[in-house]
Amino acid sequence: MQPRVNRYPRYGWVVLASACLTMMGVMCGWQMIPALAYQLIPGLRLSQTDFTLIFTAPVLVAIFTSLPGGALGDRYGIRAVVAIAAFLAAAVGILRAFTQDFITMFMLMLIWGIAWGMIVPNLPKLVGVWISPERRGIASGIYMGSMGAGGALGLFTAPFFPDWRAAFLSVGILTFAIAVVWTIF
Repeated sequence: MQPRVNRYPRYGWVVLASACLTMMGVMCGWQMIPALAYQLIPGLRLSQTDFTLIFTAPVLVAIFTSLPGGALGDRYGIRAVVAIAAFLAAAVGILRAFTQDFITMFMLMLIWGIAWGMIVPNLPKLVGVWISPERRGIASGIYMGSMGAGGALGLFTAPFFPDWRAAFLSVGILTFAIAVVWTIF
């Protein structure tokens, strides 16, 4: 069987763009948190420890879910696993807007970490599947750059929303739209 990269040489860049959007949506939603600290801490009556736990929860969970997340991608396919994870991140992103307390927000951020642990180890595999060997370096750089771009976007845009609930709701809806794009392409 001929590799996909040879059968559809330009489509690989569409897949890469979709992967970058997916990663940007997840990173944007996470990196909004520090920019919204001045609203989240009093809004949810958080201590500094509570705030730190909310911000670090996804990373802590992803440490333990990345290995099984990558294995799921190997077994069931990158597209399906990333789609499920992207829709999960979108749902969590939307639900965060309605949170009333630390425990609920913390639990949602733990679930965000599960989604992250399914997305992060699977998207880089697309470069090897869809991009020709002589273009893999640039494609990997683009993908890795999307992580930073998503984080920067979250940090930059969060203060422009009227409040933290509007910010989380907006990025949740955006992540949902991105998940739809991922599923289509």
